[in-house]
Amino acid sequence: MLLINLIALAVVTVVGVAVLVWDQWRTPAPSGAARVPKRHAAIGAGVAWACFLGALFVGFSPVVVGNMGLQDLPLGGRTVALVPAAAAVVFLVVHGAGDLTWPRPRGSVREARLAPRAADDIAPRWLHRMVLGTAGVLVAGMIVLGSIADGPRTFVAASSDGEAYPGWWYGVPVIIAVLVLVAAMEGVLRLIALRPAVVGVPATWDMALRRRSARRVLRGQQCALALTGAGVFYRAGLTIARTTEPETFMDPVCLVVVGLFAISAVVALVVPGLDFRAARTEPSASGAAVAA
Repeated sequence: MLLINLIALAVVTVVGVAVLVWDQWRTPAPSGAARVPKRHAAIGAGVAWACFLGALFVGFSPVVVGNMGLQDLPLGGRTVALVPAAAAVVFLVVHGAGDLTWPRPRGSVREARLAPRAADDIAPRWLHRMVLGTAGVLVAGMIVLGSIADGPRTFVAASSDGEAYPGWWYGVPVIIAVLVLVAAMEGVLRLIALRPAVVGVPATWDMALRRRSARRVLRGQQCALALTGAGVFYRAGLTIARTTEPETFMDPVCLVVVGLFAISAVVALVVPGLDFRAARTEPSASGAAVAA
């Protein structure tokens, strides 16, 4: 099983890096100096996404592939609940390392743009707000689930098959993980805003490269938060439905919430393909308008 996990992780890593490196090759570079930071950003993002998907696979494989029950895991269901957050931490660390090692200007003559930049300048507002909104809904949902729980892992009524309910035993670690992710995400966005400008290119091209990096960071966090919310509310829906008469597959309210979280997770994974489309409209040497 370990060998299969390692092989799958290696394949995912190679594919992720190859896709994003191919993406940067087809993005117009207005100068020779722009190719180095463009390649650096693509490889960093590729490794980050590969590590994110690989961490998800390794974290979920004992349950999905190894047929292990939640009770067999070291921390029970909390291990599975925190897998997306742990993968997102790795994702942010790789992105942050890429920005901290950003290529510095070279040559005897240096230039710098005296233009203030903040996270709001590089991050698309709708995507930024969606991530923060998802985090807020997840935290509020964990508070609600914990408030109606009877004990850390039980519901107000006895479950017929003894399934664990996501009360405070799940809620406290998940809430802490969400807050840590949001703070770390804002920190990485700040690094992207403050990294050295690419020399010898229009300011619009440099800003487009920053916006692409910000989009990738936000989508990774959205995917992690959505997966966490979908799993938690799925567990809650099963437990609530099986403590009612007659028993049903899943509580309708939780089913709707799970569907919304799942859709947002799929969007976060699929929508990065639009970065390829955005690459065609990003400015080249002519300084065309940027499509954020």
